[in-house]
Amino acid sequence: MLKPGQASSQQLPTPYVGLRPFESTPEDQARFFGRDQEARRITSMILSHPVTLVYSQSGAGKTSLFNAKILPSLEEYEFQILPSVRVKAVLPVNEIPTNARNIYVFNVLQALCPDASLLTLAEKTLPVFLREYPRSTKSDGDMAPRIITFDQLEELFNLFPEGYQEQQKDFFKQIAQALEEDPLLRIVFVIREEYLARLDPFAALLPDRMRTRFRLEGLRRESALLAVERPLQKMGLHLPEGVPERIVDNLRTIHVENLMGESEEVKGEYVEAVQLQIVCQKLWSEGLPKKVTESTQEGLGDVDEALEDFYVDGITGASKKTRIKEEIIRKWFEEKLITTSGTRSVVHRGPESTGGLSNNVVNVLENKYLIRKEERSGARWYELTHDRLIKPIKDSNTKWRNVQRKKKVRRLKVIAIPSIVAVVVIFGIFILSPHSPAISSR
Repeated sequence: MLKPGQASSQQLPTPYVGLRPFESTPEDQARFFGRDQEARRITSMILSHPVTLVYSQSGAGKTSLFNAKILPSLEEYEFQILPSVRVKAVLPVNEIPTNARNIYVFNVLQALCPDASLLTLAEKTLPVFLREYPRSTKSDGDMAPRIITFDQLEELFNLFPEGYQEQQKDFFKQIAQALEEDPLLRIVFVIREEYLARLDPFAALLPDRMRTRFRLEGLRRESALLAVERPLQKMGLHLPEGVPERIVDNLRTIHVENLMGESEEVKGEYVEAVQLQIVCQKLWSEGLPKKVTESTQEGLGDVDEALEDFYVDGITGASKKTRIKEEIIRKWFEEKLITTSGTRSVVHRGPESTGGLSNNVVNVLENKYLIRKEERSGARWYELTHDRLIKPIKDSNTKWRNVQRKKKVRRLKVIAIPSIVAVVVIFGIFILSPHSPAISSR
């Protein structure tokens, strides 16, 4: 245990990553906790099967789990870890070579070998590329198995090049051929749960029809407590008794509508992993090490304040980036994403706007993890990432409106008082003038 005043959040490395996903660095691996069981099961599947499908709802932490836990564990089995790839284009459309026969494959190859000639990559298939890709060996001299992780595979169904249906089919055919040529190759697909049905038409093209799959759930209470406490314990710090439980239980609070149509708070099963990191990082940045070493609970576990700041940072950033007034964005959150009874609502995304808000703003808000998108019957819908954001959003909007009203009153005073003084002065001059009726009548 550190002595009071010995450490501050500026002197010590932060034990929480905040908004960004965990990376595969030793530092991030050392502060990733709460997913040991899931990591073991997924790793076992990868070792035993050529294709593994991992799916979950948005925000469950799929990318972080692979970066910080699964891929490092595969390195212990002497796997050659190829870069994680996405089928999303990283180049502007006008820079993609015209000889690229499959845009999805081209994007994957560019991610695997970013320094290669674009024209050369455009002519290659995945099997040909992997034949030429440098191969590593194990400590015993045998050829090492290797793995490619296709992260955010749902992007395959949101990118529509010419002849996209044939290109999607060809994409899976090329993966199947690569697996057939290399028995030591492992493929992992990571995808959001609502896109699972979109994979069904391609299942027959792959070994075992993609039956090896794992559903990653959200962080349950015990796992979330580990994610709060263990990074601090590794630094020799301990939260006061009851604080981790208060943080976790607060974050898993959800709102439901009862039979009377009223909103009620209940404890849900899961904690949003991103929100947990945001809250903990904020506590750390506000002097958590000193508060921990002094064993005081003052100021600890204030989830509302942390989430209010998260909301404010997100909407002010979106406002500056898109030049849409903050007032419009705040009103959209409160009127479109929260019902009159205080529960989450959903709003449909149109071609240009979502519930009256420009899609440019909506895209920024999604990237900031304030809202999440779901596919339903071919349409796209948005909702808050978690019920726990409802109260902070409403509280923040109320405070903001009060500040705006006070500013308006001050502006009116600034305008009105000089005007009143000017009228009084003019009236006084007029009354005291020798030519005024009041003076002349005397």
